[in-house]
Parts: sequence; C-alpha cells; structure tokens
Amino acid sequence: MEIFSFLNVMVEKGGSDLFFSVGAPVNLKIEGVTHPLKMPALLPG
Repeated sequence: MEIFSFLNVMVEKGGSDLFFSVGAPVNLKIEGVTHPLKMPALLPG
C-alpha cells in the first residue's frame, strides 16, 4: 500500500493520527483511542 491509501482511510474514519511500526499493523487514532487497521503487520524494508 502507499501512504495515500492510509491517509484516505484516516479521513474516511475521522482519524487524527497514524502510527507505523515494523512488526505491527498500522494503527489509527480516532477520538483519542488507537485502533489497528485490518491488515498484516508491516515488514522491514
């Protein structure tokens, strides 16, 4: 996926922050609560 896909999801869901960490799925903060996106964990590289 490209960053624009994540940004579109953030706007659609009313999120304020995105968190990227290797070995974990991308997390989206909505109203102060983080939620993992339904996708596989990020791989290095």
